Amino acid sequence: MKKTFFLLLVFTFVSIGFSQENNTKKEKIIALLEMNSNSKIFTELVTLNIQEIDKNKQEEFRNKIAELEEKKKEEAIIFFMKKYSEKDINVIYADYSVPNRLAYTQKTLSFLREWKTFKMLFQKEFKEVFMSF
Repeated sequence: MKKTFFLLLVFTFVSIGFSQENNTKKEKIIALLEMNSNSKIFTELVTLNIQEIDKNKQEEFRNKIAELEEKKKEEAIIFFMKKYSEKDINVIYADYSVPNRLAYTQKTLSFLREWKTFKMLFQKEFKEVFMSF
C-alpha cells in the first residue's frame, strides 16, 4: 500500500513538473510569435481590405478572419512545440528578444522562416475568404 501511494505521489509530481514546463515553453512560443511586430500581418490585411467588403458583411468578414488567425497561430504553436525543445525555445527567445540585433543564430533564423511560412499560408487562406465576400 505504501509503495503504491509513493509511486502515485512521485507520478503526480513528475506530471506537474512536465505540465509546467510545457506551459512555459508554450508561453515563450506565443511571445515569440508576437514579438517585434511578427503578427502584424493578421491585422494589416484586414485593415487594408475591409473597405472593399460590403458594410453589412464586414463584421462577418472580421469574425472569419479572426477564426482563421487563431487557427493558424494554434497550428504554428503545435508545430513549434513538437519541433523545438524547451532549451531551443529559451535560446531562440534570448536571441530574438534583444532589441536592434542584426544577426541571429541559425535556430532563430529557422524559427522565423517557419513562422513566415505559417503567415504565408494565412495570406493564401485570407485571399480565399476575401474572394468569397
